Amino acid sequence: MKKAFTLVELVLVVVIVGIISAVMVPRLNRSTLRDAAHQIVSHIRYTQHLALMDDKYDPDDPQWFKERWQVKFSRSVDSQDVWAYTIFSDVNNHDRIPNLKNEIARNPMNPGELNAAGQLVKSKPGQYLSGGHSGTLELTDSRRNKKMTLKETYNINWISFSKSCSSGNPGILNQSRNIIFDRVGRPYYYYKDYHDTSAKPYTDMKLLQQQCIITLYEKSDRTGKNVQIAIEPETGYVHIL
Repeated sequence: MKKAFTLVELVLVVVIVGIISAVMVPRLNRSTLRDAAHQIVSHIRYTQHLALMDDKYDPDDPQWFKERWQVKFSRSVDSQDVWAYTIFSDVNNHDRIPNLKNEIARNPMNPGELNAAGQLVKSKPGQYLSGGHSGTLELTDSRRNKKMTLKETYNINWISFSKSCSSGNPGILNQSRNIIFDRVGRPYYYYKDYHDTSAKPYTDMKLLQQQCIITLYEKSDRTGKNVQIAIEPETGYVHIL
């Protein structure tokens, strides 16, 4: 007598094939551009969260507003053609440069281990929320978050910012961009020269007035595939267009 598949076996095969298809198809259609965009959106939201939870107001320091939490995008990390970004609070000398000492946020998924004195254990330093920054966190440093090095992880070769959130000339190759949040989550994109100690928090910081568009490109000549991220004025709501 010739053997045949039972109905249960056929249904089981169909279910297994369906599960495999559900797992494999998204991988086949995976877009590194959108993966990078989703990650950046998540990190910008986290930066806003840090600003909401950590009010930097200090009545004894007229320059307190320069210490607000921000995300900084920069190019040519360690003099290499690499795009990366960092989440930090400029608490030390207001130079817009993220420093390892008390400035760069720790990765909440891998914060490291503290000893009884509250200091990081050298053998378990954890990770910073930075893909690397020249003069601060080298590309060879294991404490950086490689996913935040956009060219290395997602092959992002160029990032552009709309004029609504660009201070200076947006065409300058190595010019960085900072998105800053205040204690109620409002987004800013610039503050007056950090050397100017007469700067005022509500007149010399540039509050975002229009939608800020961040565009990620696969090619450095800004042709081909790209994806756009928008930061809304006033609310700071960030999303993919």
